[in-house]
Amino acid sequence: MIVPTALTDYVPTQPAVKVLDGAPDLTVPAIQFEKDGAEDAGLVKIDLLGNRSLAVIRDAISMVKSNTGVQLDYTSSEAGDDPKTRALFRTGQTMGVFYTESPASRLLCQKSKAESFELLVLNTSIIRPASNRFIRTYLERLHGAPYEPLDPCLRDTLSDTFGVMVYQEDVVNVCASFSGMSLATGDGLRKSLSKKRPTKRLAAYAEEFFAGAAALGRDPEVAKQAWEMVMSFAGYSFCKGHSCSYIQVAQQSCYLRAHYPAEFFAAVLANGGGFYRPFAYVAEAWRQGVTVLPPDINESVFRTTGREKTLRVGFQFLKGLSADAVDRIESARHDTSGSFRSFRTLDDVRRRTGLSADDLRILIKAGALDSVAQGRTRPMLLWEVDASRQRPTNTPTLPDVVPEPRTPTLREYTDERRRREEKDALGFPTDVHPMTLHAEEIRRFRLCRSCDLYRHVGRPVLAAGMLTTAKPVQTIQNEPMEFATFDDGHGLIETVIFPDVYRARGHILFDEGPFIFRGVVEEEFDAVTLTITHIDRLERMLSKLARRRSAVS
Repeated sequence: MIVPTALTDYVPTQPAVKVLDGAPDLTVPAIQFEKDGAEDAGLVKIDLLGNRSLAVIRDAISMVKSNTGVQLDYTSSEAGDDPKTRALFRTGQTMGVFYTESPASRLLCQKSKAESFELLVLNTSIIRPASNRFIRTYLERLHGAPYEPLDPCLRDTLSDTFGVMVYQEDVVNVCASFSGMSLATGDGLRKSLSKKRPTKRLAAYAEEFFAGAAALGRDPEVAKQAWEMVMSFAGYSFCKGHSCSYIQVAQQSCYLRAHYPAEFFAAVLANGGGFYRPFAYVAEAWRQGVTVLPPDINESVFRTTGREKTLRVGFQFLKGLSADAVDRIESARHDTSGSFRSFRTLDDVRRRTGLSADDLRILIKAGALDSVAQGRTRPMLLWEVDASRQRPTNTPTLPDVVPEPRTPTLREYTDERRRREEKDALGFPTDVHPMTLHAEEIRRFRLCRSCDLYRHVGRPVLAAGMLTTAKPVQTIQNEPMEFATFDDGHGLIETVIFPDVYRARGHILFDEGPFIFRGVVEEEFDAVTLTITHIDRLERMLSKLARRRSAVS
C-alpha cells in the first residue's frame, strides 16, 4: 500500500506474522481492508511478486563477474540493441529465455521475425488467450498485407497493433473511441471481462456500448465486430506495462544466453529450470558448444555452475543425496584457516566427511568420485563402500588382528551401463544425447533430421526424438489433441497431433521416449512444424522389425 504520509493516517492496521523457512518469524503490519475495499477508499495497492528469471539473471551475472571480472549492468539498455541477442529472438532460439521459451512463443518469434522491443512486447500479449485468435491476422498485416481498421475512428487507437486489440488498455480505448463510453466505464468493463470485480453485468455494458455506437453513427455490423473483439478479453490478457516489463527481463536473459551460454544455462538449471525439464536445457547447452560435466567431489557445489564453455552439474541434481551430505562435503573441503583442501582418495572422503554408505553410492554412480578413484573402477569403489558397511564396528581393526579386505579387480561398467547409472542418479546423461545411444538401431530408418525439415515442406517424412514437452488442448468441437516438442539431438521438432491420431496413439506418450513418428512438414511464415500422422515408441518399432525378419528367415 502506498500513501502520502503514515499508513495509519488512512487505514487501520494490525500486526501479522510472516513465516519464513529457516528464519525467525517476522511481525509485519497488515491493513484491515480487503483489496476491493482498499480500492474503494482510494488507496494505491501494488502486488510484489517473485520471478525466478530474476534469480537466473542475478546468478549468471555473478558467475560472469567471478569468471571474467566483467560486471554486467542489468539496468543497461545494451541488450535490446545487441545484434546477437536480436538474432536469437528473430530465429526463436529462446529456450531458457524468460517468457519467450514455450513452443508457441518460439514459433511466434520465428513467424513474426520479432527482434525489436516493441514487437516482442506485442508478441508477449497477443499470445495470451484474449487475443491469440487474431494472431494470423496480426502476422499477415505485420508482413505487409493491406488492411483497413474496423472503423476510421479506430485507426489511431489501434495503429501500434495493426488494427488488432491486444492489451487490456485497448478495451478501454476502443470503448471510448468507438462508442463514446467514459474511460471509467470502459475500465469497469475491462474489470468485468477479466472477472476482477465487475461493477455491473456484461449485458448492461453491452447495451451502453451499442447505444453509444448508434448515437455516434457507427455501422451496426461493424459495432458487432468491435464488440466481439472486446468480448475476446473475457480470456486472460496483459496490460501493456506488464508486457513491457516482461520483455525487459527477457532481453537481459537473452543477452546472457547469447554471450555467456555456460553461465546462463548453469543459472537456469541452478534455479530449477523454467518451462522444460532439466535435460532440455542440458541438450540446448550442448548445441551452443557448452561441455556439460557431471558432479565432482572436489569441483561441484550444491548449485550448478558455469565457466567459459563448461557447465558443471551441481549436487542439487543428485537424487537421494541428503542435504547433510552436501554440507559435510563443502565443509570438509576447507581447513580451519579456510584454505581449500581437495579430496585425494575414497578413504580420504570417508574420513573427512563421515558420509553414509548410501550417500557414497549415489556419488559413485553419478561419477562424482571418479577424480579420487586412483585407478579403481566404479564397481570397485562400490565394493569398498559395501565392504566397509558390512564390517563389524566393535571388532578391532589393527592390521595384525583383522586385515583389511583386499579390493577385487572388477571391470569398469560398459558405456551403456555407466550412462544408465548416471541418468538414474541425475535424471539425465551429461556426455551424450540419448538419441546417440540409438544411432546404430535407427540407422536402418531413413530419418529426417530436425535441421533438414525445411527442405521437405509439404512432403511426408519419418523422424525420431525424445519428448521434450507436450500440451494437450481441446478443439472447437471439444476433441482432445496435442502440441508436442521432440528433440532428435540436432534440434527441436515442433509437432501437431490432431484428434484422430491422438485418440489412437496419445496413450503411448507417457514418458520421454524415444519415439519414432511420420508426418507432413508444414510451413507458415517461415516457421516449420510437423503434423504427425502416426507415432510409435522406438523400442516397439524395433521389436516389430525384429519379429518380421525372424519370420522371413
